[in-house]
Amino acid sequence: MMNPYQNIRKELEDNGTAVWADKPLADYTTFGIGGPARLLAEIRQTEHLRKAVQLACQYRVPYKIIGNGSNLIVSDSGFDGFIIINQTAKWEILGRPNKPCPSAKRKDIRFNGPRANGLFAAGLHSGPLEDVLVRVDSGLKINTLAQSLYRHGISGLQWFAGIPATVGGAIYMNMHGARRFFGDLIHSACLTDGRKSYIVNREYFKFGYDRSILQTSKEIVLWVELCLKKGGVASARKISKAWSRQKAIQPQRSAGCVFQNLRADEQERLGLPTPSIGYVIDRLLGLKGTVRGGACISSSHAAFIENKGKATCADVLELIELIKSKAQKELGLELRMEAEILGTINKE
Repeated sequence: MMNPYQNIRKELEDNGTAVWADKPLADYTTFGIGGPARLLAEIRQTEHLRKAVQLACQYRVPYKIIGNGSNLIVSDSGFDGFIIINQTAKWEILGRPNKPCPSAKRKDIRFNGPRANGLFAAGLHSGPLEDVLVRVDSGLKINTLAQSLYRHGISGLQWFAGIPATVGGAIYMNMHGARRFFGDLIHSACLTDGRKSYIVNREYFKFGYDRSILQTSKEIVLWVELCLKKGGVASARKISKAWSRQKAIQPQRSAGCVFQNLRADEQERLGLPTPSIGYVIDRLLGLKGTVRGGACISSSHAAFIENKGKATCADVLELIELIKSKAQKELGLELRMEAEILGTINKE
């Protein structure tokens, strides 16, 4: 009798899906760290993504969807479950929505980050632009989508240029860039819980800073309809290029910012000029450049931990614990993780 993983593998391979056992996850994260997954599938079609999630739920095996793996720290022992690599990448322009899209300038979520400079704070254009809906698969990379849309005269994604995320990951984390939140662009989305699929609107996600309902509900985004703008491409390209240059100087072999920036009350209590966690780690804790094994608190941006070549998850976690303990002891700060840790962590 086949075990659940063998059943899942057979059904997916019958659909032409590439499936592996004991595939190293280091190859699927920007950090380049992580042990093997018990089973891993690369999914390129939305219907196959739906099927993979349904099979994981049917056979009751632990599973995780990974897009670009840009916010993940994977255990050295890997993940004892089913990893679904979401590479779905179709998109289409639907046209004007039936009613105007809500404003993308949110007042209900505080941006816990440094203020954008004049270029990014400036408007896109000199006058109003027409709303346009674009339906996008959740596995498509944001930068790839943005460049394709520019060629079709559509703007709106320039604020997220240079961020190595997929559409699904951007929704899951409510990705932010230049004081914009990705969740503000959502018109509607198709989700699955492994049993059924259904369409929801933006309010369903209960977006917050680095937060969406998906982090607790465990629902999976199959596709999304984004409310973007027709026109304004010249300004959008300019902003996109400048924003990409800023992002390019950040460490690339990392999981992005490890911790969230400070809340307003924390910044005020400490009398800091910025809520930047990088400022705290560098200027207040003096940990910039600290090395453990092959991992290093980046000397170019202290909010990042870099893989300098042969880092392990254990090296990274040692630096994380050092930062957290020193922040608590010296500043009374309980730091909140922004990066996600996946797999079993053995603490000695």
